[in-house]
Amino acid sequence: MIEWGDQVINNFLQRVEEVLKKVKENPQLYPIHRSKDKVHKCVVSKQIILFYRIVDNQSIDLLTFWNTYQDPDKLKI
Repeated sequence: MIEWGDQVINNFLQRVEEVLKKVKENPQLYPIHRSKDKVHKCVVSKQIILFYRIVDNQSIDLLTFWNTYQDPDKLKI
């Protein structure tokens, strides 16, 4: 198992904060992953994708942070 160092963790958290700010400001910014459920897909890093759903003009549900190294068939959102 590979452990992340403090710098990698801090960089990741900073990137997540940047992405969440963008989603908050413009929820439609990132592409639709599954239109039926209005699920959007946001690439946080090469290895991590954020899936979220716009509930209404005031609310967004963060569904999952997905590791791209996992089997995509196991993604249940």
